[in-house]
Amino acid sequence: MYCIYCGVKLPAEAKFCHSCGKAQPETAMTMNDEKAAQEELVCEIIYQTIGEKWGIFPKDIGEFQARLVSADGIKDNDAADNIVNKSPKIEIMSCSFKPDPKNKKHVKALEALVQELTNDGWVQQSQMGTEWYNFTLKKAIK
Repeated sequence: MYCIYCGVKLPAEAKFCHSCGKAQPETAMTMNDEKAAQEELVCEIIYQTIGEKWGIFPKDIGEFQARLVSADGIKDNDAADNIVNKSPKIEIMSCSFKPDPKNKKHVKALEALVQELTNDGWVQQSQMGTEWYNFTLKKAIK
């Protein structure tokens, strides 16, 4: 079994990751399970600015988006047809440029997106990118 947050190999009975310390769900996917899936879709969660709110304190309006990644790992973040799902919209101070992990609204929007994807059969794999919200998810094609 592998940690769904950081990807470190864990014993099959592990309830917590010895590397990142996060609790593992009882339904974590093992490498054998992954190999059993003939084909799978892969998506990555990114942040996208979608508008602006002007005023004394201007803000960017954005959302977390789960976007498909091709089998060879190529990302096309400009293609609108590769968006699997979106989070509720969030506001960010224009000088910040990115979501803040200490902002409860930002965290809640990300958690809502991950929950929707999980309910739709996606399995969270690990944190992939440099940002706190860059997660990879996989879903077997039936």
